[in-house]
Amino acid sequence: MATDNNQKDVEKFWGKKEEELGEKIQGKDMSEYISGYQGLKEKTWGLFYYTKSAFYFETFPKRSWLASLMGTNSSRAGSAEDNFVFNIMWKQVKDISLPVKKSTLLSFLSPPDNRVFIRYQIDEHEKTLILSMYSRKNIVHFMEYFQQSNK
Repeated sequence: MATDNNQKDVEKFWGKKEEELGEKIQGKDMSEYISGYQGLKEKTWGLFYYTKSAFYFETFPKRSWLASLMGTNSSRAGSAEDNFVFNIMWKQVKDISLPVKKSTLLSFLSPPDNRVFIRYQIDEHEKTLILSMYSRKNIVHFMEYFQQSNK
Protein backbone atom coordinates (compact mmCIF):
# COMPACT_ATOMS: atom_id res chain seq x y z
CA MET A 1 0.00 0.00 0.00
CA ALA A 2 1.42 3.40 -1.02
CA THR A 3 0.26 5.23 2.10
CA ASP A 4 1.97 2.72 4.39
CA ASN A 5 5.22 3.14 2.46
CA ASN A 6 4.89 6.94 2.59
CA GLN A 7 4.30 6.82 6.36
CA LYS A 8 7.34 4.58 6.81
CA ASP A 9 9.44 6.98 4.72
CA VAL A 10 8.28 9.91 6.87
CA GLU A 11 9.09 8.03 10.09
CA LYS A 12 12.49 7.04 8.69
CA PHE A 13 13.22 10.66 7.70
CA TRP A 14 12.39 12.02 11.17
CA GLY A 15 14.21 9.15 12.89
CA LYS A 16 17.34 9.92 10.88
CA LYS A 17 16.95 13.63 11.69
CA GLU A 18 16.78 12.85 15.45
CA GLU A 19 19.84 10.64 15.12
CA GLU A 20 21.76 13.48 13.40
CA LEU A 21 20.71 15.98 16.08
CA GLY A 22 21.25 13.62 18.99
CA GLU A 23 17.91 14.78 20.45
CA LYS A 24 14.24 13.95 20.20
CA ILE A 25 12.23 16.32 18.02
CA GLN A 26 9.54 17.90 20.19
CA GLY A 27 7.46 19.43 17.39
CA LYS A 28 7.51 20.16 13.68
CA ASP A 29 5.60 22.03 11.02
CA MET A 30 5.68 23.05 7.38
CA SER A 31 6.60 26.75 7.42
CA GLU A 32 7.47 29.65 5.22
CA TYR A 33 10.55 31.68 6.09
CA ILE A 34 9.74 35.36 5.64
CA SER A 35 12.73 37.25 7.07
CA GLY A 36 15.18 37.72 9.91
CA TYR A 37 18.08 35.35 9.40
CA GLN A 38 21.38 36.42 7.89
CA GLY A 39 22.28 34.18 4.97
CA LEU A 40 18.71 33.55 3.88
CA LYS A 41 17.44 36.49 1.85
CA GLU A 42 14.29 35.32 0.08
CA LYS A 43 10.99 33.90 1.23
CA THR A 44 11.07 30.13 1.02
CA TRP A 45 9.19 27.08 2.28
CA GLY A 46 10.78 24.50 4.50
CA LEU A 47 10.58 22.32 7.57
CA PHE A 48 10.49 23.90 11.00
CA TYR A 49 11.28 21.62 13.94
CA TYR A 50 12.54 21.95 17.48
CA THR A 51 14.31 19.98 20.17
CA LYS A 52 15.06 20.57 23.82
CA SER A 53 18.07 22.78 22.99
CA ALA A 54 17.21 24.61 19.73
CA PHE A 55 14.84 25.13 16.85
CA TYR A 56 15.68 24.55 13.20
CA PHE A 57 14.52 25.65 9.77
CA GLU A 58 15.49 23.58 6.74
CA THR A 59 14.72 24.67 3.19
CA PHE A 60 13.82 22.31 0.38
CA PRO A 61 16.04 21.83 -2.65
CA LYS A 62 15.21 24.36 -5.36
CA ARG A 63 13.86 23.02 -8.62
CA SER A 64 13.08 24.97 -11.71
CA TRP A 65 9.47 24.98 -12.81
CA LEU A 66 10.51 23.15 -15.99
CA ALA A 67 12.22 20.36 -14.02
CA SER A 68 9.15 20.06 -11.80
CA LEU A 69 6.86 19.92 -14.82
CA MET A 70 8.98 17.30 -16.58
CA GLY A 71 9.49 15.27 -13.42
CA THR A 72 13.24 15.61 -13.80
CA ASN A 73 15.12 14.32 -10.81
CA SER A 74 18.65 15.18 -11.89
CA SER A 75 21.18 16.66 -9.51
CA ARG A 76 20.90 19.99 -11.35
CA ALA A 77 17.16 20.07 -10.70
CA GLY A 78 17.66 20.13 -6.94
CA SER A 79 20.04 18.24 -4.73
CA ALA A 80 20.67 17.88 -1.02
CA GLU A 81 23.39 20.52 -1.37
CA ASP A 82 20.64 23.02 -2.19
CA ASN A 83 19.22 22.63 1.32
CA PHE A 84 19.87 25.46 3.74
CA VAL A 85 19.57 24.68 7.45
CA PHE A 86 19.88 27.05 10.35
CA ASN A 87 19.24 26.69 14.03
CA ILE A 88 18.83 29.06 16.95
CA MET A 89 19.50 27.89 20.48
CA TRP A 90 16.64 28.37 22.94
CA LYS A 91 18.95 30.34 25.26
CA GLN A 92 19.28 32.95 22.46
CA VAL A 93 15.49 33.41 22.15
CA LYS A 94 14.21 36.48 23.99
CA ASP A 95 10.53 36.37 23.03
CA ILE A 96 8.03 34.71 20.72
CA SER A 97 4.89 36.56 19.72
CA LEU A 98 2.00 36.43 17.29
CA PRO A 99 0.49 39.28 15.25
CA VAL A 100 -2.06 41.47 16.97
CA LYS A 101 -5.51 39.91 16.63
CA LYS A 102 -7.80 41.50 14.07
CA SER A 103 -11.34 42.56 14.88
CA THR A 104 -13.96 39.82 14.53
CA LEU A 105 -15.26 41.23 11.24
CA LEU A 106 -11.80 41.60 9.70
CA SER A 107 -10.69 38.15 10.84
CA PHE A 108 -13.79 36.66 9.23
CA LEU A 109 -13.05 38.33 5.90
CA SER A 110 -9.33 37.66 5.71
CA PRO A 111 -7.22 34.50 5.84
CA PRO A 112 -5.68 33.50 9.18
CA ASP A 113 -2.41 35.19 10.04
CA ASN A 114 -0.08 32.33 11.00
CA ARG A 115 3.05 34.42 11.34
CA VAL A 116 5.30 33.87 14.33
CA PHE A 117 7.77 36.54 15.44
CA ILE A 118 10.83 35.13 17.21
CA ARG A 119 13.06 37.75 18.81
CA TYR A 120 16.56 36.37 19.37
CA GLN A 121 20.04 37.60 20.17
CA ILE A 122 23.38 36.40 18.83
CA ASP A 123 26.32 38.16 20.43
CA GLU A 124 25.15 41.78 20.81
CA HIS A 125 22.89 41.68 17.73
CA GLU A 126 19.16 41.34 18.31
CA LYS A 127 16.99 40.25 15.39
CA THR A 128 13.44 39.15 14.73
CA LEU A 129 12.86 36.01 12.73
CA ILE A 130 9.48 35.88 10.99
CA LEU A 131 8.00 32.55 9.94
CA SER A 132 4.55 31.65 8.75
CA MET A 133 3.63 28.25 10.14
CA TYR A 134 1.13 26.05 8.35
CA SER A 135 -0.77 24.74 11.37
CA ARG A 136 -2.34 26.96 14.04
CA LYS A 137 -2.29 23.98 16.44
CA ASN A 138 1.47 23.61 15.95
CA ILE A 139 1.97 27.34 16.57
CA VAL A 140 0.23 26.99 19.94
CA HIS A 141 2.33 23.91 20.81
CA PHE A 142 5.55 25.75 19.84
CA MET A 143 4.67 28.77 21.98
CA GLU A 144 3.73 26.56 24.94
CA TYR A 145 7.00 24.64 24.59
CA PHE A 146 8.97 27.90 24.61
CA GLN A 147 7.11 29.14 27.70
CA GLN A 148 7.71 25.85 29.54
CA SER A 149 11.40 25.72 28.60
CA ASN A 150 11.81 29.36 29.61
CA LYS A 151 10.78 28.74 33.24
